[in-house]
Amino acid sequence: MGRKSKQKVALLGRKRAREDDEQANTSKRPKVSGKKHTASSSSSSSSSSSSSSRASHPGEDRLNRRMSAQQLLSDVAPQYEKMKNLRNNIDKDQRQALVSRILQSLKGSLMLIVEKNEGSRLLQHCIKHGSSDQQQVIFKELDETAALEKKGLRRAERLTGGTETLGIVATWANQYAHHITIKFMQYGTKEMHKTLLARMFGRVCWMAKQKYSCRVLNWAYTHIASKTEQQHLVQEFYGPEFCLTRSDPAPTIEDIVDSFPEEQRAFRREALRKEVKRVFKRTMHKRLLHFAINHRVLKDLFFLSTPKQRASLAEKVLPNVQQLLSTKDGRLSACTTISYLTAKGRKQAILDCRAEFNTILAGPSSLYIAMLLSVTDDTRLLIKHILKPWIQGADAFFMNRHSLLPILAVLAPGSKRYFASDEVEAFEPASYTVGDDEIVTTKKPLQVRQAELIDYLSKPLLQLLSKNMSKVISDPHRSNVLQEVLLSEQVSGKDGLYEAITDLLVRDAESLKAGEEASADKENADEEEMDAADENDEDEDDDEEEEEEEEEQGRGHDSDSDEEEEGEEEGEEGQEDGGDIDDEEENDQVLSRHAKTQKKVIKDLFAAPPSLKESKAKRKNVYLCNVGSRVIQRAIINSSDAAFSTELVERLGKLLCTLAMKDRAAYFVAALLKNDESRPKALKVLKKQKKKIAAQDAVGSRAILKHME
Repeated sequence: MGRKSKQKVALLGRKRAREDDEQANTSKRPKVSGKKHTASSSSSSSSSSSSSSRASHPGEDRLNRRMSAQQLLSDVAPQYEKMKNLRNNIDKDQRQALVSRILQSLKGSLMLIVEKNEGSRLLQHCIKHGSSDQQQVIFKELDETAALEKKGLRRAERLTGGTETLGIVATWANQYAHHITIKFMQYGTKEMHKTLLARMFGRVCWMAKQKYSCRVLNWAYTHIASKTEQQHLVQEFYGPEFCLTRSDPAPTIEDIVDSFPEEQRAFRREALRKEVKRVFKRTMHKRLLHFAINHRVLKDLFFLSTPKQRASLAEKVLPNVQQLLSTKDGRLSACTTISYLTAKGRKQAILDCRAEFNTILAGPSSLYIAMLLSVTDDTRLLIKHILKPWIQGADAFFMNRHSLLPILAVLAPGSKRYFASDEVEAFEPASYTVGDDEIVTTKKPLQVRQAELIDYLSKPLLQLLSKNMSKVISDPHRSNVLQEVLLSEQVSGKDGLYEAITDLLVRDAESLKAGEEASADKENADEEEMDAADENDEDEDDDEEEEEEEEEQGRGHDSDSDEEEEGEEEGEEGQEDGGDIDDEEENDQVLSRHAKTQKKVIKDLFAAPPSLKESKAKRKNVYLCNVGSRVIQRAIINSSDAAFSTELVERLGKLLCTLAMKDRAAYFVAALLKNDESRPKALKVLKKQKKKIAAQDAVGSRAILKHME
């Protein structure tokens, strides 16, 4: 019999004993007849009624509070409905005015309605649409008021471990009231955030064991806490001693273990593990594994455990392992879980993925699928439930960069180009000892598993790459798949892929050459237009000078001979005016020297849209795209198939000289010179244009000349 059932039996026994005592007392009372009996009975009844009125039953108090809360909510219902229905059609000031009326009606009674569904929603709207001062009024009243509901008080006492004035802490364990704290963290000020975090420190382990308070804790951990504060919250899982002091920066679990003396490290590490496991076991029992803070705790628990303990923990986590995929810590913990599972456990994990396969592949949780492909021995099961659905939805999956991660895990397992160092460590198959026996979770060699998966995947993957070559080669994520396929020796039948790449390279080289010729013709036409414009400007300047001379002559003939002094003054003024004209002419000469440059700048400014179109076209060209050019260069240099590079040189022919003149495209030509198979034919074409290549004086051209020597 459990502890709770024993307590119920004991309470039932006490209740029956109390009823028996009451029955015995009533049987012993003397019987009185006549009027005296009636008087005594009436007096006793009046005294009992007066005593009951003086001390009411707790149930009646609860009923009275509920009735008063319902009355308060009915009083503010019109303002609440107006704010809720018109919140998108009224401005901010009107919403705040409605909030002010509601708070004025509910002043001093917020704790009565906070645990009701309607009351919680009302306060959430007030926090969301109210001003910072109105939010502060709500926060202050809730934080300075003790819990009124007896049940809520008991829950809050369990959270705090004492009987202090709880305030807003008492709302964290309620089904409806805890949403108010979340709204404060979402819309409140930084001072409120600091106050809420201060209330949480010292109560983390208690909050983590309760459904609603754990939601509040997780929101604070993921949204308002800094990295140091996050570590302080997690440290409370390590034991009571870590609740007393909080250092900045906060040490991680690795730092704490390393700080232990060597002779005490194993013992104290085991003590830490037991303390973390004690709290985490309760969170798993309450089905709270989907919260981010519990993902971090599970990661630390795996670190503190021995390999044998990790295998036991992995079996317990397996039924809820998909709840770990929403955070990075959770995904690493899920990968560790898969690493320590047996073949039966991994089969169950693969079968559980079928219902949410598309959802898992669409985000960072695709790392979990990549882990299954990396350590599972049963390749038939992997092909049936993972690779086959991927191929069936390849058109959609190939456009998502996260969905490509499982394919890269097959082509390049454990490559640090695509996986972080901690992810690579999690990909390693686990092994541990039980007694004298060593248990290895993955028995089939990596090369064998990889060959079996690639054998199924190669044909549809090559068709997909050849079909979408122009999109693949310029995309930074899809081009990784192309690169690994080109470099892999286990992928066979690449002739169609080579042909698609060669056609694309020849087409882009021809467009590059055509663009050069078009740009040269355009420059010549621009120069001719500028020369014609300069000639027109010179003719206009000559006409203006002739008109000014004629005006000066007219002024001289109009002057009167009788007014000599006035004539002399006019002559002086004319000389001064003539000096100003000379300055203007000098300025015009200076401007005419830069007229060509000015017109070119203005023309470039007004020709912005065509230049934007040209830049978009350049991004599609393989030679001018950094991603596509590097992929092809690596494939030419490192590929073991000589036919690809030699056929490429033959198809390009004289276009190699055009590519050698371009700085970015010149690196592609240098890659052909590095390849021993394509080098002789490429040299034969380039030697004829060696002087032109040397005249470019660019980095790519110097690289070509270096390889030509």
